Amino acid sequence: MASNCPQCGAELFTVEHNVTGWMPTGVYCPNGCYSIHTTPVPEFEAVDSDPAPGDAIPEPVRIRYADVMRDGGSYALAYDSAEHEVIKVLLRVVRTDGLERTGYHKPQLITVDPVTYEEKSSREIDWDAADRLGYLLRPLVTSGGEIKLGAAPRALEMIRYLSLRGGL
Repeated sequence: MASNCPQCGAELFTVEHNVTGWMPTGVYCPNGCYSIHTTPVPEFEAVDSDPAPGDAIPEPVRIRYADVMRDGGSYALAYDSAEHEVIKVLLRVVRTDGLERTGYHKPQLITVDPVTYEEKSSREIDWDAADRLGYLLRPLVTSGGEIKLGAAPRALEMIRYLSLRGGL
């Protein structure tokens, strides 16, 4: 990769995951005329295949959409379940009074109407269940068809945050 901006010639700088702070990982021009964002691929360990009662996750079969929200870093992802439901996963950002992103609240699973996306029911899941969900969603990013809005990069970002148990 070039070490200088193809637009202005300034030296590019790299932002590494969990090293540079608030900026997304990638390569940037200090003058703002060039950027390439990258998404680290999450690493997963085997998950508990026998969740506690009430912790069952509707099995995902296709991701409909994934995107980051304009509230400072919350994520939303919707998927079709094996039970023919549409499930929205909402991961709300935690911020300081100075609007610095510090982590994420526990995810919410929201069953929605497949046409209007109006909420039918919702529940909060713990981080173990969130990790299981990420494990189930990951293969669908590359094999489950078109993902709308932020597409595969946003889906992978959300899956990574699900595995980090609310951390950055």
